[in-house]
Amino acid sequence: MGSSDKKFIERIFKNLAERNHIYNVVLKVESGDGYFSWKGAFGEMKTDSYYFLSEVTRLYVTAILMRLEVEKIIRFKDNLSLYLSEETIQNLHQISNRKDNSSEITIWHLMSNTSGLPDISYGYSLVNEINESRLWESGLGKIKKLLFKSTSDEGSKILFFDTNYSLLGRIIEKVTGNSFVEVVDAYIFKPLELRNSYFLIDENDNNPVSIYFKSRKLWLTKYFNSVPAEGGIISTVSDCMKFLKAFYNSTLFPKENLEKLKQWNLIHQTGGYVYYGAGIQKIYTSKVSNLFIPTSEIIGFRGITGSFAWYNPDTDLYFCGTTNQISSTGHAAINEAIKKMIKAAF
Repeated sequence: MGSSDKKFIERIFKNLAERNHIYNVVLKVESGDGYFSWKGAFGEMKTDSYYFLSEVTRLYVTAILMRLEVEKIIRFKDNLSLYLSEETIQNLHQISNRKDNSSEITIWHLMSNTSGLPDISYGYSLVNEINESRLWESGLGKIKKLLFKSTSDEGSKILFFDTNYSLLGRIIEKVTGNSFVEVVDAYIFKPLELRNSYFLIDENDNNPVSIYFKSRKLWLTKYFNSVPAEGGIISTVSDCMKFLKAFYNSTLFPKENLEKLKQWNLIHQTGGYVYYGAGIQKIYTSKVSNLFIPTSEIIGFRGITGSFAWYNPDTDLYFCGTTNQISSTGHAAINEAIKKMIKAAF
């Protein structure tokens, strides 16, 4: 890609600014070798602004779990009972007061969202702000009383909920003997020199640019403060790009180990359909769109706040940023833009 491609991206980016209910966007596009790099921002967002990664944080969790497996500290097929106390997991997975299946849930079930567990934030509204600064304790007790769980062996039926990553965060803490925040700092932030990435500790932190639900401005610091492993990282587009490239180029774990994560299930989320593997996602492309975009996959992760981190192996292009929009408008717009850029690169 060259100067003409940068002008093409600028035109696509300008179109994003004209979309309804998109007020703040930051986008960075970069090739694997770094030869091509472009970034832009509009609205309240600048190219060095801090923003909520939200669920993109889970890609960082996946990287740590992959390292722990390589180091033989964990195995993905291990049951939760090997790492978490009986008090923690007891009655997590009961169906209509039948047998408690909690001890049969594995790390893989959590990573692939096939544990069958309901949402730890069940009953709370993200849009109206979750005012529970200790969501883990309150939420865990709540889901133990719920009986609408699915069985964990239904591989094609996934429940994309915070509970799975809450438990994965606890497992990481148990096997390392450190807090989840400390582990991410030691395994990712420091080695990659991500000096502009951190966890939301102070609920009064005003560094991140505000997010929107349609035209309504939201401030969700209490929620993100309570869910470090589920979505607590604040970062910049350049730091996120550093991490994303390290995730796919064997810096953090052997690249070939990625293939085992690609066991896709198609689900519907805000902003359309997405494929979910184990700790990674893939943008859905229909048969019709594949005729125009001859690409095998666009893989990575996206978050409820409009955040995204995607990689296309065919063009060796990486895409990071956020639309800062909780409604479906944000992801639909950025997915369309990414597909256009990939098509232009062929």
